[in-house]
Order: sequence, then C-alpha cells, then structure tokens
Amino acid sequence: ISFLGLLITLIAAYRMARLGGGSPLAGWWAVLLIAGSPVLSGQPFAVRPDMLGVALQTCGLYLVLLALLDKTRAGSRVTWAYVAFGLAICVKQHLLVELVLCTIILVVDRRSPAIPLKFLVRGLALATAIVLVDYGIEWVVTGGEIWNAAFVAAGQVSRIYPGGWGHALLIQYGLTRRNAGFLVLLPMIGLAIVGGKRGTAGKALAFLGVGVIGLVLANLILDLFFNNNGLEVAAFFVSLLSGVFFLICLVFERPTLLRDRVDVILWICLAGELALVFLLAYLSTGSWLNYGIQPIVFAAVLLARAGARAVETLPRARDLWPMGLGALAILCSAYSQVGDTNLEMRNDQAALEQIFSHVKQPRSAAFFADRPGLNRLSGRYDLVYDHWLYRVFETAHLAESRSAWIGRALSSRNLRVVICPTDRPTL
Repeated sequence: ISFLGLLITLIAAYRMARLGGGSPLAGWWAVLLIAGSPVLSGQPFAVRPDMLGVALQTCGLYLVLLALLDKTRAGSRVTWAYVAFGLAICVKQHLLVELVLCTIILVVDRRSPAIPLKFLVRGLALATAIVLVDYGIEWVVTGGEIWNAAFVAAGQVSRIYPGGWGHALLIQYGLTRRNAGFLVLLPMIGLAIVGGKRGTAGKALAFLGVGVIGLVLANLILDLFFNNNGLEVAAFFVSLLSGVFFLICLVFERPTLLRDRVDVILWICLAGELALVFLLAYLSTGSWLNYGIQPIVFAAVLLARAGARAVETLPRARDLWPMGLGALAILCSAYSQVGDTNLEMRNDQAALEQIFSHVKQPRSAAFFADRPGLNRLSGRYDLVYDHWLYRVFETAHLAESRSAWIGRALSSRNLRVVICPTDRPTL
C-alpha cells in the first residue's frame, strides 16, 4: 500500500507539474526530485499510512487546480477532489491543509466563469460523509477503540511528550539538512534565468549568488568524505541565504518563476504544510520527518516547473550552468543520506555483536527495552510493543499496565538479559 501511494503521488506530481502548458520535462523532473528526496527514506515500503495520505492529498489538489484551469468538467473534478481529501483524513487525522486551503481558494476565486458554489458544498458534504461513515464503521467493528486510539490517546501525546521550540527547530533543521539540495537548486534556477537574460548585471548577480550558495554544495561534497556535523550546521545557516537570493531573482523574473495561479496556489499549499509541520513538532515530540513528505512533494513540483521554464526561455545552453550545480547538490544530498543510513545500520549491527559476545547468551534470551523491532528479530514476539506509544495508552487508561505482563516476562527462566540504550538504573 505504501509503494502504491508513492506511485500515485508520482503520477499526480507529473501531471501537476505540466498544468498550464508545462512540458514533459517538468513532469519528469518532478517525479525524479520526489523519488530522490531523502525525506521519503523508507516510507515507500514501510508499514505506515503516510504515503497513502500524501497520495490522496496530492491527487485532490491536482483535481482542484485542473478545475480552476478548465471549467468544462469542474463539478466532477471538485467532487472527486473532496472525496480524496475525505479519504486522506481517514488515513491520518491531521491531513487537513489542502482541504482547508482549497475551500478558501474556491470561495475566493470568483473569476469568470467561476466554479459554482454548489459544487464546493457538495464536495464538502461528501468529504464529511466519508469521514463520518469510515470512523463510524471502525467504531462499530472495534467497539469504540478506534476513537480511543485516534483521538483520546492522540489528545494525550502533547501532554506526555511535549515538543516545544527546541523540537520544532530540530525538525525544521532535519528537513533542511535532508533537502539541502532543494535549497540550492531553487535559487540556482532563478540565478540562471537572471544571468542569462539580464546582461552584465544579471551575470554579476548570478556569480555572487553561486559563490555564496556554493558553500552549501561544498559542504555536501565534504560531508560525503568527512561526515562533519559542524559543516552541517554551517550549511543550515548558509541555506537560509538561498531564500534571499530567490526573492531577489523573483523581483527581476517574476513572470518566469511565478507564472500563473498554479504556481501561486502551490506556494500557498507549501507554506501551509510547512506551518503545520512546525506546529505539530511544537506540540509533541511524536512529530518527525515523515510529516515533511507532503511539502517536499509541492516543492519538487515548483522546482520542476521553474526549471523547465528556464530551459525553454534561455537561448543558450551554457547559461544553465548554475542549474547544473544545483542538480549536483541534489545528487550529493541524496547520496549523503544513503551513506548516513548505511553507517547507522553498520554501527547498530556492530553494537549488537559486541553485546552478545559479552553476555554469551542467545538472542532469544534478551529483552530490548526501547527497541521493539529487535525483540521481533530475536523471535520474542511476546515482547514486541512500542515503548514510546504504550505510555500514552497506559496514561489514558486504554491499555493495561506494562508491569502486568513485562514483569512475568522478566521473571521467566528463558529471559536472561535486559538491554537498555541508556545507563539509567531502573527499568
């Protein structure tokens, strides 16, 4: 299901990138940028609903944009868009941004011929009915436990695991670090256009911008060899300058970088999704980088649309050289994340081998306190539980106390070793 969600997302992104007369080049660039984003990580083959929710939201937004561009079948497109939005809420409760923003846009958009409000009302009613029916059926089937899990327990998370500004900034830093290539490519597209169309002054701005933003690229290349966290922090602050240079380019080449309503709406949705990620991270430490997949999809589509226009409008291929450096940054960023993941896996395996060579016990005799997946790999299915999440259900009185069953497991003869990731004296 997760991989199917990725495929649907890529198809919707391809078509979205081509809206308004975009070339196939824009569509394929959007597909490749999304598929190569390190933020996706293992989501396309994980037992998680994230990619399915992203696919539904992306399809819904694509249908709304299509309805705004072509009013001939606007009614059916808006209806199906809200079906997708309703199903997305059934997948994950917080997937509301596109539904809210598209509703506002459809109400505000009164251009002739405008989309009749009856289609919007019908879509909202249908999305509401889908959510109520879905959660109602799950309520009956699970005896009300779905409500407890999705809403009662979820409402306790921010109290038990509060996030705060530190965690919110950590998530923003993680998204920036994993998609430093996006932050390099975005201003590089603008600098290529300005440098190719604005004569000597444009070329001077292009060289200045490339010189500054090139520090991020240099960091990415050095990080491949040295894995220096200090370089990563420096890259984070330098990456902020990318937005400054893009805004400068936007002043000179707005018709190319921000051509039509599709681009404007995509930027609005991107800002809304990033704001939601920051809010969720501020409320709870349960929010992580997987919440940033949806904004990455929109960012990839915007980059692809702008990049394809640069190729079409610049008369000489050599004027695209800043974009070549941006593409190199995308490659280095993705490859660096693969290297980091591989190093983490090797370190974990080495730590396990060292532990079991020391305790001289079979793996089935060990209990990993905070790593339930390792209990499963050791064959101890009776000890597989989510340590972080169980506390939420336990506090909300939706699950029995862990002492009722972990105590029995720890006192059994076939369990000889308890492994904790910290040096705390109690379990």
